[in-house]
Amino acid sequence: MKIAFYYLAVGEGAAQCLEHSHKSLREVGWTGDVLVLTDKRSELPGLQHANTHQLIVKPEHLNIDTSESAPPAIIDIRNYDNKDPYKFSITYLTPFIDDYVDITRWDYIVFLDIDILFVQPLDTLFEILKGDSRPFCVASNRRKIRGNTPCSANLTPEEIEQHGDEQGICSNFVCFPGNSLSKEMLAGWREECFRGIHGDQAALQALFLRKYPDQFYLAPFSILGYAPGWKEYQKDPGSLKKLDSLMIHFQGAIRHPEALLEYQDKYIRAAAG
Repeated sequence: MKIAFYYLAVGEGAAQCLEHSHKSLREVGWTGDVLVLTDKRSELPGLQHANTHQLIVKPEHLNIDTSESAPPAIIDIRNYDNKDPYKFSITYLTPFIDDYVDITRWDYIVFLDIDILFVQPLDTLFEILKGDSRPFCVASNRRKIRGNTPCSANLTPEEIEQHGDEQGICSNFVCFPGNSLSKEMLAGWREECFRGIHGDQAALQALFLRKYPDQFYLAPFSILGYAPGWKEYQKDPGSLKKLDSLMIHFQGAIRHPEALLEYQDKYIRAAAG
């Protein structure tokens, strides 16, 4: 199976966080393709690899400059008035990957947030992707859809009533095949993002439930687990425990990498001797 891992990294802080994630991916044995959609090519040593390809965001795709002189872009921060227009504008770029590469070159594209660390070999992930007939695999959210704004924001009250007790998705990990169905899915994801209600996660949740209800499945927490969020970690550093997951998500690590760095030192580097 030919796979490409895919990151979106905009901003200097994102590049620093990405370096940790990318390095961990290489350290668990991945030698194949990694795609990085970024606003600025990074020379950070941890990102240098023959099969890591940095793709520069086209200015006509993204504008996060609030000044009136900036030319209009397809995704333009000035068009949005939501909770976090800067962050959400950047995440709306995620479905644009097929504008930068021919996704049919790979059997699967695996999108990853930059605040994810790999801590185990990838065999289990590949077995899941090979063994399930449904095309789309996405991370499990820690909460149900009802009352979970990152999941439910783009849903109607009727949809929340229907699906509220189901486990929500988390768009920090999304796998999709390199085919025409995924091109259709990415186009629909863009369209839902452009509504500007919330982030890419809420848009993808709505899209999957409306158009692909029987074609996506949730990755188990053994594939992607969650470390305590940065606020929880700052209140109680002892909440950081070793997890038995292939990947671990460190929410907020782009601005607050302390939990990620401690986990590396305490459970990865120490185990390596």
